[in-house]
Amino acid sequence: MNVKQREAISTAATVAIIVVIIVIAGVAAYFVLVPGSTSSTTTTTSSVQTTTTSSVATTTTTTSSLYGPTNSSLLVDESQGAAYDSLDPQYAFYLQDTAMLNAVYQNLIELNGSSGNVFQPVLADSYNVNLNGGATNSFNIRPNVWFSNGDNFSSYDVWFTIVRNLYMNAPSFIAGFNWNQIIYNLTAGGSEYSDSYCWNNAGLGLPAGLADAIASVTGKAANLETVASCNLASSIVGQMLSNFNPSNSTQAAIMAYANQAVVAPNSTTFVANYFKPLGTFGLELWSGFDGQNVVDPAFVDAHGGVVNNTLNSYINLNGAIGTGPYMIKSVGAGLAPVTFVATPHYWGAYSAAITGNASMTDAAPAKINTIIYNVAPSDTALIQDFATNKAQLSTESIQEYGQMYNAFHANQPSFAFNQIHKSEGAFPFGSWFLMNTVTTPTNITAFRLGWESAINYTELNLPNYYNGQAYGTYFIGALTPAFGSYYNPANYSPASYNTTAAFNYFQAAGMQGNFYTVVPAAFTLSNGTSIAAGTVIGNPNGQQLAPLKLYYTVPLLTELKGQLQGIEANLGLFGIGAVPYGITSAESNILTSNAQTFPQVEILGWGPDYADPFLAMYEPLLLPSPYNGWFTNSTVEAEVAACDFAVGAQVNACALTLEQMTIQNGLFPPFPNIPTYYFFIQPYVQGFVNNPYVGYWYNQIYYQPVQT
Repeated sequence: MNVKQREAISTAATVAIIVVIIVIAGVAAYFVLVPGSTSSTTTTTSSVQTTTTSSVATTTTTTSSLYGPTNSSLLVDESQGAAYDSLDPQYAFYLQDTAMLNAVYQNLIELNGSSGNVFQPVLADSYNVNLNGGATNSFNIRPNVWFSNGDNFSSYDVWFTIVRNLYMNAPSFIAGFNWNQIIYNLTAGGSEYSDSYCWNNAGLGLPAGLADAIASVTGKAANLETVASCNLASSIVGQMLSNFNPSNSTQAAIMAYANQAVVAPNSTTFVANYFKPLGTFGLELWSGFDGQNVVDPAFVDAHGGVVNNTLNSYINLNGAIGTGPYMIKSVGAGLAPVTFVATPHYWGAYSAAITGNASMTDAAPAKINTIIYNVAPSDTALIQDFATNKAQLSTESIQEYGQMYNAFHANQPSFAFNQIHKSEGAFPFGSWFLMNTVTTPTNITAFRLGWESAINYTELNLPNYYNGQAYGTYFIGALTPAFGSYYNPANYSPASYNTTAAFNYFQAAGMQGNFYTVVPAAFTLSNGTSIAAGTVIGNPNGQQLAPLKLYYTVPLLTELKGQLQGIEANLGLFGIGAVPYGITSAESNILTSNAQTFPQVEILGWGPDYADPFLAMYEPLLLPSPYNGWFTNSTVEAEVAACDFAVGAQVNACALTLEQMTIQNGLFPPFPNIPTYYFFIQPYVQGFVNNPYVGYWYNQIYYQPVQT
């Protein structure tokens, strides 16, 4: 769920993904046009060269040629427009990270194709979701699986991965979004260890029951709800994870302890015990990318180990060893470009269950040897790279669609726009203004509602049109139309530009928050009322509101630049300064991890990494500030908790109630959204399938030159 569930949304420049400006060096590529024979009948050649030729067609002959990659062993991906935020699978959770996570690391099971509820067994070869009334899932570990460095894989590695995920948890506590109230409890007190006591008092997150396992096996009082007990448990778990050895009888006994959330009773079985029955939704949790991608414990321990509440700086910047079909070969400054190479002796290439089953696509061996993930530094570079066949996968702001196609068409005129511009399914993510609900003025509901009313949404959405077609829109509330009938069940109207409502809301917010603004120039409200320059809005005896930093993603591409200018102008009418401020993903993570530095306002992309809409989209409402920055209200918290993994009639009731709460409290002031996953894809690229919840897989992609 990019911190922010999926801060990570990034197929367009309008979303809140942080981009570091890096250029790929030394990767020469040009468009390829290969001539065929000149005769009265057309023939083709399968050879692909790196030179261009002039046409040899005449009035009596035709020319056939193939368009393909300049290097059939290389794929350059510039489709996300954002640098990775981390190469550590227990920390990376922006949308642009997903293809990297799918390539290098793997899960017990993974979503198949573009479906949100059809799974493939990968590191597990079978599973049972019906144990204990659906409150327990059991996975049988696939035999003959190894990490890319040759280390053997077992259930103990899964246990290590999940415990590491919760234990390191910092600085953004990724584990909180998907696992809260499932295998541990962050937000409500209780007798079960790893409830709010140890998190709130010692910053310690562990799967439920692990402290009981430690106490039972070692005899040490690590399961008492005291700070001393929390610290003792933290010390023992830290030593175990940083010196991980399943052959050690004490460690093996701790992992095998049955009355805990995650259990490895032996090397071939992994068990997950939940607080409540989840049924098939339990599988969703093991197929996503919120820290469950398995890593090699030996590699982690050799490169910094595991420290509570602390990011592993080496793995964050360099990655770890996984079981996937690709390995990380090199990493550029700022985590872009990153080069991946096909894993030598990849386990899947030796498994008849994988190679003999065409449906086992997620675990298939790589077809293209080298992948380079790059971030173009500008619109010009992005357009040029795709037009000259340097990049195989790309993206662009809708405002630049015309230039993107014209540049490509100038080099290869035989392809229509829809042959390179592909829709890859509904977009369950949305974009909003993330507002800090702890500090004034954004902690005031009236101010948030005034912000919504002050924005001219029609003008802000103009860049999302190309050739008269709207490729972007505004969503209402937290869910998107991808969730069908759960979206806007109360039929709220979209946010509209209403300066009268904005004026009244800001007036009320100023009185409540003891601040004021000064209108810089005369203007007329929507109802025809004239507002004179120098008019004070709010409490004239309070403090003048200082300009607000509006955090956005870098680089500042054309579309976003225009939208930021529109926001500045809209708010400026009311004397509210909104100063655009660009940051990188690393800077965003640091800022959002601390109450004192949490951004006042940030353009945020948010969405689910699995198909349960309520836990995925409303879970941020459960997290205490400053770790969410959204909203903390006991009524909302209780309602969201009740809706996690809702079933039957409760699903529709939750959709209605939660939508009303968020709309009425102005919790999701909208920003232009892209309702469909759009990619620019070279015509010869085959096998590209994007799953709206977990991204795409490089190992499924192959090349097939196409006739021009």
